[in-house]
This record gives sequence, C-alpha cells and structure tokens, in this order.
Amino acid sequence: MIVLNIIAISLYTLVIIKLLYYLTNIYQQNHYDYKKTLLSLKKYYLTKKTFFCYLISIPFGVIGINNTNLPLICMSIIILTISFIFQIKYILKLKFTSRMIRLWVTSILFITIIGIISIYINSIIYILIPLYLPIIVFLASLVNLPIEHIINNYYYKLAQQKLQSFDDLVKIGITGSFGKTSTKDILYQIISKKYLTLKTPKSYNTLMGISRTINSDLNKPMELFIVEMGTFRIGEISKLSKFVKPNIAIITQIGPQHLSTLKTEANVLKAKLEIVDGLKENGTLILNTDNEYLNNVKDQLSNTYNVLTYGIDRGTYHAKNITYKVDKTIFDIYKDDMFLFQASTSLLGKHQISNILASYVTTMALKEYNIIIDDLEFKKAIEAILPSEHRLSYQKINKLHIYDDSYSSNIIGFKNALDVLKRQKGYLCLITPGIVDAGEGEKELNETIAKELNNINEICLIKNHASTYIATYLNNNNINYLLFDNFKEAYKYIFKISLEKEVYLLIENDLPDSFLER
Repeated sequence: MIVLNIIAISLYTLVIIKLLYYLTNIYQQNHYDYKKTLLSLKKYYLTKKTFFCYLISIPFGVIGINNTNLPLICMSIIILTISFIFQIKYILKLKFTSRMIRLWVTSILFITIIGIISIYINSIIYILIPLYLPIIVFLASLVNLPIEHIINNYYYKLAQQKLQSFDDLVKIGITGSFGKTSTKDILYQIISKKYLTLKTPKSYNTLMGISRTINSDLNKPMELFIVEMGTFRIGEISKLSKFVKPNIAIITQIGPQHLSTLKTEANVLKAKLEIVDGLKENGTLILNTDNEYLNNVKDQLSNTYNVLTYGIDRGTYHAKNITYKVDKTIFDIYKDDMFLFQASTSLLGKHQISNILASYVTTMALKEYNIIIDDLEFKKAIEAILPSEHRLSYQKINKLHIYDDSYSSNIIGFKNALDVLKRQKGYLCLITPGIVDAGEGEKELNETIAKELNNINEICLIKNHASTYIATYLNNNNINYLLFDNFKEAYKYIFKISLEKEVYLLIENDLPDSFLER
C-alpha cells in the first residue's frame, strides 16, 4: 500500500511539473504580463487534456490515499498514467533564461513547502496544487520582482554606457502597429551588404531585449544600429527612444493592434509618436502617409522635425504599376512625379512594397551621415531578399502552393494577403482563426475580413472567439466554410485536396491563435 501511495504521489508530482512547464510557457510568451496571462489561462491551461485527466483523478486519489483504499489508488494511478499519453507539440518551447530559472526555483520552493505541510495536515493540499498552480507562479513572480528590477536596471545601465561610447554610430528606430519587424529585416539586408550593421534580433523590441542586444552584440567598429521598438502601453516607446536616441525614426503604420491594452487607435498613435521623444536634433522622421493617422499629423510634425514621407498611394516616395506574380512582385518607385527605377522582389503583398519604400526613404536620409546606397545597389539588394519566416513567405509542396502569413495578423496585412491569394489561378483556400488581440474592435475587424472572403473555394476557420464573428457573417450570407479545432486538422484537410489539383493556400495568423501548440 505504501508503494502505491508513493507511486500515486509521484505521478501527481510529474503532473505538477508538466503543468508548471506549460503555465510558465504561457507566462513567458505573454512577456511576463499578469493580465494577458490570466486571459490565456482559460483556453491554454484549464482546457488541456492533461488537466482534464488530473481533474478526473482527484476524487480517486484523495479518497484512496486518505483511506488507504487500494482500488481507488490504483484507479488514480491509471488515470494519471493516461494523462501522459497526451503529448503537447509546442510551436515555441519554453526558454530557460536566467529569469525563468529563478521563477522555477521559487515556484518549486513554494510547491515543496506545500508538500511538507500536506504531510502533517492532509495529502489533499498537495494533490490539489494544479488547481492553484497559477497563483503559486504569480506569487513566485512577485517574490522575485525586486531581484528582477535590480538585475534589469544593472543591464540597462551597462547597455546605456556602452551605447554612449559609440560617438559616430548611426541609430535607426522603427515602430508601428505592424510592419516594423519586416521593415527592420529588409533595411538590414540592404545596408549590411556595404556597412557594418547590427539589428535587434527577431522581435526583441523591449528595453531588456534592446539592452541585451547592445551588451552582447554591439562592438566597434559597428557603423549602424537598427532598433525595433514595440509597446503595449503609453510611455514605453518614449523610454526606448530616449534610451537609444535615434538619428532616424520610422513609423510604419497606425492601426488596431494591442487594443486590449491601448484601448483606442488614438492611443496607438500617441504611443507610436513617442519615438520622437529621443530623436536627435536635426534627426529625420519617416512616415507612411498611406495611413490616415500619420497623414493627418505630418504637417504638424514637419514644423518641428525633418519629415520624409512614403506610401503606395501617397507620399513623396511612392509606388506605381504594381504587378503580382505567383512568387514575385514588380513595381516602379517614384519621387513625386519623377520615375526613379523599377523594383522586383520575392516579397509578396502591398504591405511589403510599403516596407521596401520605408527602407528606400531611409537610405535617402542616411546620405546625411555619408552612408551611401545608390539606386542600383538598392535594386540588387531587394531582388536578393528572401521573405521572413511566417510573413507571407511562399513555398510549394507538389501541387500545394503555400502563402504562410501566420506570424500575426492585422487588417491591412490580412487584406493584402487575400489580394495576393485571389490573383492566383487555381483552387483557393484559407486557414485562419481571424484577427485576435484586437480588444473592443475584434468584432468589427473580423466582420470586415469576412466581407473579403468571396471567391475563395475553401474557408477553414480555427475555433476561437475571433473566428465566431467571421462565421456569423458567412452564415448570414450563405457562404460555405468549415470549422476546425486546430491548425493541424485544417492543414490535413487542405493537403488531401492538393493531391488531386493545384491548390493555393493562405495561412493567416495561425501562431497567435494556437499560441503554444499546433
């Protein structure tokens, strides 16, 4: 009997560790934000099959262990063993950074203390840990908070001192509701061919991410530093801009992103415009005036800053004569009414043309610092650029043509991706959970997208709150669609179709919906 009790308690411990891994992964992917993590718990923690098996085992384990009931203990062991059959395939695995290791140590210390208390009081206290494990993790995070502040402040000051030691370093700050990472990557691929250039990696766009990049990778004789600046709240970009002090600042777009924290697009504009707070004297501000918000403020900003504008439809630098092919985009670049050159790129969608224009205008601004990229060099560079992973990248698997735009989604990017899809001649398919993290505007945005889904042969919606708005519109307008529990099921369905015919598939915004797993 003692052996069975030990086995049962050991299995409960393994369940706790498995759920701790899952929970801290959610917490890390939410950038250690309590509120965003709480919103994710219902879908990404409480509904997991492992957690469900655990819930079923509770009465058997509690009654069996407390009353030394052999059949009930055996039943709890069987159920807990079954729970380990369900393996989670993570898109993004937990990164055991120094901060995460500290969080795990503190969390496990709390769990150990609870385990010791349960020995003297009642085993049910230990068995029920998965039910209040989120509270344990949050408490551990609060306990660690003073230490995290001290460590973060140390690395921040270290990075600040190092950055200030580079007298001639040209710094480019990029922000926007969307397009900032792609613009950063495009600009880097253009400039780094000729000059020593550092960029913040991936989506490292917070103060700690930028500080880490400076401390580890910024070394002399670096000539340029391209910095992506992100925000969830008012005041964050101001802090980043004052820290970096960019020579050139770019705002790519203003739109309904992160409305769960910023609430309104007016607040998004206010947050993004904070990039000028640290802009160096005589620095250049580059604006995408296709965007109504930025177009409306450009004249006012021109009174204070050196402003350059770009856009597909308007702006000093703009694009004309756009041609889309299966895996290529061709367009002309103009300055006012003057033709400059024709550009060709494997990047797809209007939004990528906009990102290329932002990069071109930046090369114009860089001439002020004797950094020269002529038009021929620029043209050759963008011809060689490959799409960033999950950002409307193209690949072909037999008869299946895949346009992978699954990194995240916004209204402009979604429409542009649909435009690329609809220009193809074949069987058109879409997999999407809709636009998530849109706050109060989620209903309106997804209904807008639903109106664009005509002439698509297969519409595959992934079950979640956002996709219900699309489904409602499609139902009301007698447009056929299919509903799937996850991306994997939808992809299998489309792949089978591609065995018989040429299929063009757009995968739009899979990652934020699936969050941790496919």
